[in-house]
Amino acid sequence: MALDPATDPTYPVGQVVTYEGGTYVVNTAPPTGTPGTSPDYTLLAAAGVTGSTGPTGPTGPFLSSGVYTVADTNQVIPHNGFVVFTTGAVISGSAFFYQQGSDTITIREPGLYYASWGVKLEAGSPASAFGLLKNDGGLSPFGIDAGGGNLSSSNIIIVTTTPYTINLTNRSGGDRTITGDSTLRSAYITIIKFADGSS
Repeated sequence: MALDPATDPTYPVGQVVTYEGGTYVVNTAPPTGTPGTSPDYTLLAAAGVTGSTGPTGPTGPFLSSGVYTVADTNQVIPHNGFVVFTTGAVISGSAFFYQQGSDTITIREPGLYYASWGVKLEAGSPASAFGLLKNDGGLSPFGIDAGGGNLSSSNIIIVTTTPYTINLTNRSGGDRTITGDSTLRSAYITIIKFADGSS
């Protein structure tokens, strides 16, 4: 058994314990101190030498690229219209293309991606629904709000063919106004590539 300082005062003579890789036997009860330094323990087998370091494993594919951008202006988004992201994007890696003032983020590499987004609806807005429109025409699950306030959602995107475009779209059935300024963003989107390939 491994040495337990909380119970070692109860060890009887003959109790075998392990400590820092060595194996010891208690020869005085109750033992005091720690094995290797106390005469109350006798060494039975010393710790072996440390083996050689194994080869370095391959680098994992996780979090190899990411993009984050925001809208910081008020915008009226028509039904089926797109949010325009008004600031420059923070981009790492090579998987994304985005141009400031655009409504489209382009994914340039196959892989698995995690996307999260949010919009700040004008106070008093009617029930609203926004979601990601993907270039294959597919829509992500919508974030749905009963009226006004913040609305957000996230989903996994599987990209097998590139280029692959992403837009944040209004699916509310009518115009919706998002509100913000340089402090309170009217919309944001973050997309992270977390694995290469399509599965």
